[in-house]
Amino acid sequence: GTLQQISNSATQLAAAAEEMTAITEEGVQGIQRQNNEIDQAATAVNEMTSAVEEVARNAEHTARSSSNATSAAQAGLGLVKKTVSAINTMSTDVQKTAVLIGELADQSRDIGKVLDVIRGLAEQTNLLALNAAIEAARAGEAGRGFAVVADEVRALAHRTQQSTSEIERLVSNIQNGTDRAVSSMRGNTELASDTLSIAEGANDSLSVISTAVSEINDLNLVIA
Repeated sequence: GTLQQISNSATQLAAAAEEMTAITEEGVQGIQRQNNEIDQAATAVNEMTSAVEEVARNAEHTARSSSNATSAAQAGLGLVKKTVSAINTMSTDVQKTAVLIGELADQSRDIGKVLDVIRGLAEQTNLLALNAAIEAARAGEAGRGFAVVADEVRALAHRTQQSTSEIERLVSNIQNGTDRAVSSMRGNTELASDTLSIAEGANDSLSVISTAVSEINDLNLVIA
């Protein structure tokens, strides 16, 4: 009876030991799984940390780049504003010059009208002198002195006509030159106006770029 009890107890102990062993092995496996999961989580955290650090570095680099871009855009904006101001001044000067040349052209035309009057007077003087010479010739010896005076008057009228023609030629050249200058000034005025429009457009574009880059820079600073 006693041996049987001992045997039964030993059997129960053996079964209990096996069950404990199984439970222990299962616990060890559970711990190993937890360790693996912890390792994986640690790896993921490390990778995420590296990614965040990389994002921060990139954001910092981008912030520096956008800051440089902002400075460049602002510098360009300043140059464009100076260009716009210079073109405005040039356009005003060109318009003033065009007005002066237009006035010169008007004065040249007025001179031409005066020359027409002088030419007419010279022609009439020449005819009167010719008639006087004819009458002096008819008067014979008594009209000889008057004939000399008539010849001098005719010569003076002829020289007046020649001088008038020369002045008229010079005035005509001046008129042609002023007409070309006025036309050129108009073209330059239009060109200055077009250039001003382009410069103002560039000014607006640079303003938009500068604002956008500043906003990007602010966002990058927040990320960094």
